Amino acid sequence: MDTSLMIGLGVLLGIAAAAAATRDMLRAMKDRMKPAPIRVRASRRIDR
Repeated sequence: MDTSLMIGLGVLLGIAAAAAATRDMLRAMKDRMKPAPIRVRASRRIDR
């Protein structure tokens, strides 16, 4: 039982760490990708 519990906790921790890492990566990518399109759209709207 101890080994199964430890494995279960390890899996849960691994999934939690992976989820947090993916969220951070997605947030970083969104933050990096958002500014450029918004600026381009804003400049285009101003030009129009």
